Parts: sequence; C-alpha cells; structure tokens
Amino acid sequence: MVGLNLPQAAPAAGYPALFRRFIANSLDFALAEVQNRALLSDAERKEALRSLAYGLEEASTRRQTVALLLALAPHQLRAGWGEEWSHFLERGLSIAVEPDHRAEIAYHLGELAQYQGHAAQAEDHFAASVAEFAQAGRIRQQARSLNRLAYALRLQQRQPEARRLAADALALLDSGDPEWAYSHFVLGVIAFDQGDAQAAADCLSTALAGWELNGSDEHRADGLVNLAPALRRLGRFDEAIAALKEAGQHFARRRNPRREGLVCLNLGNIYLSQERWAEALARFQPAEQLFRQVGDDLHAAINFNNMGVACRRLGRLEEAERAFLLAIAGFEEMDQPVHHINALDGLGNTYRDCGRMELAVETYQRALARAEEAADPAPLQPLAAEVRTHLAGLLHFTP
Repeated sequence: MVGLNLPQAAPAAGYPALFRRFIANSLDFALAEVQNRALLSDAERKEALRSLAYGLEEASTRRQTVALLLALAPHQLRAGWGEEWSHFLERGLSIAVEPDHRAEIAYHLGELAQYQGHAAQAEDHFAASVAEFAQAGRIRQQARSLNRLAYALRLQQRQPEARRLAADALALLDSGDPEWAYSHFVLGVIAFDQGDAQAAADCLSTALAGWELNGSDEHRADGLVNLAPALRRLGRFDEAIAALKEAGQHFARRRNPRREGLVCLNLGNIYLSQERWAEALARFQPAEQLFRQVGDDLHAAINFNNMGVACRRLGRLEEAERAFLLAIAGFEEMDQPVHHINALDGLGNTYRDCGRMELAVETYQRALARAEEAADPAPLQPLAAEVRTHLAGLLHFTP
C-alpha cells in the first residue's frame, strides 16, 4: 500500500481540521470522477489511488473512503496492479463497518486471489462475501458471490459442490439477470471439465443468450469467449474462431487487456487442436504480454504451458523447455495440481525428445509425486495414468 508521512503536529492553528477537509474534498472529487467514467486513463486511476491512500489513513472519512475503494475496484481489476491493490482491499476491509460493504470488498479479494491462481484463498473470500451479503439481505449480490464461490470450487476439481452452489444461485435469480447467465456458465465449464462437450455447449449457449438479453456488449463478448472452448471440442472450429475474433475486437476497443489475453489464449488452443503449431504460438506470444501487464498469474502460467506444447511440436526444444519451466514455476505458487502436473509432463516429454532421458524420468516422477500429495488425488488419476505411460515408455526404452 502507498505509505503516507502525515504531519505529527499541527504547524499552525486549525491545520488538522483543514487537512481533514482537504482529504474529504479529494475523496469526493475522485469518487465523482470514477463513477462518471466507464473507463479511466492510467493518470486518472493513479490520482484516484492517491486520494484513496490518504483516505485510508483518516478515520473521519471512512465512509467516503470505502465508497471510493468499491467504485475503483472494477477499474483496478481491469488494469491489474496485483499485490499492491490487494493491500488497499485488505485495509479497506479492516475499516468497513456495513455488512454489504464488507461483502463487496471480500468479493473483490476473491477475484484477485483467483487471478493469482489461489483458488482455496478465493474460496475463503467468496464464502465470507456470501455470508455478509446474506446478513445484509442483498439477495442478488449473494447469488453473485455464490456463483464465484462455485467457480473457485470448480478450479479445485470439486465439481459436485460447485454444481450445487450454482443451482443455489439460480434459485435466487430471475432469468433476466446477468448472474442467471453466469450460473449457466459455471454449469457449462463443469460439464466441459467432465468431458461432455455437448452439454457444455448447451449450457454456455444458454449463458450467452441470457447475457444477450441484457443488452450488454461486454457480457456478449464474455459469453462468446466462454463458448469457444466447447465449440472447439465439438470440432466446430470456424464458429469458435469467429466468436473469439468478434469478442477480441470488442475487448480491444474497451482497453481490457486481461480479456484480450483470454481471446489470444483460446485462439491458440484452437490452432493446437488443429495441429497448426506455428499459428498457435503466434497467438500465445501476445497473450504472454497481456497477462503479465495485468498480473493474471494463473492464465499466464497456462499460456506458458501451451507455448511449450507448440514449441515442442515445432522442434524448438530449448524454447519449449523455457516455456514449461516458466509454467511450472508459476504453478508451484498456486493450488492448481492439474495444470502443474500437465506442465511437468510436457517438460518430461521435451527432455525425452532431446535425448535427456535421466531428466525426463526425474520430471515424470515429480509429476506423479505432485498427484499423490494433492488433497484429493482421485480426480488426478487419469492424468497420472498418462504420465505413468510416458514414464514406462522411457524405462523400457533400449538405445
């Protein structure tokens, strides 16, 4: 958090009261600016952050400070700023009194933890948000946090719990609400995880239709990005590419680098599915920069893994090794065992391809150890079986 060296003693009579009025006026001005702009420039955002930093140090402006924090949160999430922003949120949570304010701050902390790859931490924040919104009687917001909690559980391969929570959120919502669509999005990605591409496409199409009823281009673009992986798995590549390109144009106009990165990542995945390795790599490379810009560590690590796959298939083994090592370093800081094991397996395959057999064996064994040490090893067994097949092929290899 930005540190402040506030005066220890008043240099002249009335100065403390004058300074408090200055802080209050600065907060009011910044709040009006943030609320009246759909997008903030970097300069405007930084000016608002300076006002917020002063407000967090002044007890008399607590309510204005929390209001500015919450108004600024969506802009910060779009722009990134990771750890520094989390300090602002945590400080805001410590001074917030109203349950709905505490719930909203916890919600934003959950989003930030999720982008940093800490699904269990996101779960804690979203669960706190659900409880606070329930206490405040904010039903729609409670459903929104239930949906995000469901998604955090999905990231931990806890699909039955995630499905139940998404259903709980649906029971609180009308079909015209964007969160109703988000519940179907969660159900769709769960179906995708479980290998049912048609059910995933059906749920994600329902989500897209719900968002389109909302009349929001932003929601439609999100829906198109979410639907594309299911279309890819069904072999409907042209539809998936068209959906992503439309969404990408919208996000570029809206200066939303995180979602631009997701478009690039998903386009690259389509080209991987078609064995168009060079075209895939050409999409992953700009995604690397976009995810770094906003501090989306989870998708940055996933993108590095996929870069490794493309480089390995192109025979660019040194680049593949580098990409897989970057992915693994990212996943080691996260509770994402599926992605971690997958990246270790990819690195093992790379060492095998370049004849470094001892390193390949060691890396496959690391992948299997990661599967065994997981809190719930059962969902990881299909992936572990694939690693064992690769390892057995090496152990039976005769040069």
